[in-house]
Amino acid sequence: MTMPPNVRDAIARGRLHATRLLAATSPCFPRDVDSDGKHYDWNVTGPAFVARMVRLSAAINWLPDEHEAEAGMLLRVLYEHVVLFAWLATDPATHLPQWVRYDREYRIKADNNLRDIGRSGLGAEVRTMIEAERDSVEKRWPGIESFAGHADRFWAQRMKEFERCALRDMYVGIYRQYSPLVHGMPESLQRIVGPGAQLNASRVGEISLPAQTNAFTLMPITLALGLLVSAHTLGFPERAKVVQAFES
Repeated sequence: MTMPPNVRDAIARGRLHATRLLAATSPCFPRDVDSDGKHYDWNVTGPAFVARMVRLSAAINWLPDEHEAEAGMLLRVLYEHVVLFAWLATDPATHLPQWVRYDREYRIKADNNLRDIGRSGLGAEVRTMIEAERDSVEKRWPGIESFAGHADRFWAQRMKEFERCALRDMYVGIYRQYSPLVHGMPESLQRIVGPGAQLNASRVGEISLPAQTNAFTLMPITLALGLLVSAHTLGFPERAKVVQAFES
């Protein structure tokens, strides 16, 4: 199946925008920060989020046009990182403890699962420390959709870009759209199964053609929102270079 020229052109423009954004961030990493590396420290957690977003975006940009579904799975991960970063950045002192608590709760559950099958997990001392960190913070974790709305309301008062491209609106277009692919639902297989050459036959491994708006075109917008928050709160990359990435 041949990809329509308008879709191919849209992907090419998306790749151009992404390449410019990645070029704007390349001087920013690696970087040394004043921190002992603890998760509660925004000095290291903030830049680390940005570095992860950049690496995810680079991985998406490396994929061939025909692997849009796979790019979409990575885009879903990128979106979640951008939302969490944008939410944390609104009030790191308040939100970082909630983020760490969620992690500690998850690690304890994972340790319980290991113990259920007779495997060794966390040592007693480490588990006690993790449980103490979890219990020291009241649980308030409404989820990605809520975080996106909170970030939009905060950043729209400070940056016009969040008025035009709201993270909450992108939740359906990115997070929900690509969730079936991540979780191995029927839609995931539908992307690689098409009609066969004969009647009542199906062709497995067929390339599905993306729409004009797709993972490759949505990725630069998603990354740019995260980079704009980074420029505002962390001082890098240069805001002007993020904006210029989308100029023709």
